[in-house]
Amino acid sequence: MIDIKEATKISVDFLKQLPGYEKLKDPIRVEEVEKVWDDEREVNAWLITLSFSTGETTSDLLTGTENLIYKTRIFKISIDTGEVISMLIKRPKK
Repeated sequence: MIDIKEATKISVDFLKQLPGYEKLKDPIRVEEVEKVWDDEREVNAWLITLSFSTGETTSDLLTGTENLIYKTRIFKISIDTGEVISMLIKRPKK
């Protein structure tokens, strides 16, 4: 069984190994963690939400400042095996 620290490390390492994610500009931040039951696979899992910036910015026309754009990914990690079950993109609510 893996604890939340191990699950977070697995998530970060997995993200950094994906094409296009090797050179992330900012530190990767842990936003949320949750222990869940996966009905489909019948396993306990950790949901780890990570946020990061790839260095992309957006301009604020009113203030003239540049703001980093943050992206968010949700990882589902098996508590029993440490396997990455899924990675989802968390889209902002409109």
